[in-house]
Amino acid sequence: MSLQEKTTYSAGYAPIHLIDLVPAGAQSILDVGAGPGGVGNVMRNRGFAGRIVAIEPVDGRIAPNAEFYNEIHTCHIENFQTEQRFDVIMLADVLEHLHDPWQALNSLRHLLSPTGLLLVQVPNVMHPDFLLNFVCGDAQYVSAGICDITHIRWFNRLSIIRSLQEAGYTVKMVYRVFKNDQERATANQSASGQLMKLANPQTGRELLIPATDLVDYLTYQYAVSAELGK
Repeated sequence: MSLQEKTTYSAGYAPIHLIDLVPAGAQSILDVGAGPGGVGNVMRNRGFAGRIVAIEPVDGRIAPNAEFYNEIHTCHIENFQTEQRFDVIMLADVLEHLHDPWQALNSLRHLLSPTGLLLVQVPNVMHPDFLLNFVCGDAQYVSAGICDITHIRWFNRLSIIRSLQEAGYTVKMVYRVFKNDQERATANQSASGQLMKLANPQTGRELLIPATDLVDYLTYQYAVSAELGK
């Protein structure tokens, strides 16, 4: 696996769990790391008539949905300059790709309106997809998912909350995204005092985790809303 073999984005992909957190009264959205532009597509199809601005460093990636954006800036976050302020700033599966996500969070504060919302989605490093590969397996990067070859930073529930707080935000809500219905059901089972075994059949390595913490392990992604700190 090489960086050149990274799976291309699907033109139909959109981070629905994060989009659902956009407040009804929002009039402007900054879509950071817009990828194929699914945010713009979904928001326009939901009747959003406000301003949507995209930052996407890969030239041409947003092309399938470019028509849904008022502005598209082909640059990295640290090179984006504007006098605009936004009601919503969205980072859907972006922070894990950045060398300095903490500085990015800090710099975005100046682009958020005083009553605006920062919406962040990150994969959960505690999920079995990561543990079975990197802790119990042979630590192979893949073309997509939690072990994506382009991921260089890792977060769990506690660390993404702390990162936002240290950057000057107040966390309003943390929403759990599950990989499938089976993992959602398992995570919500009552299993006090029990252990769950994770096993990698290729290596034979096993890991025991407290069943009382299943919800933190089986969460696949965290969708977080935050506002400027008071």
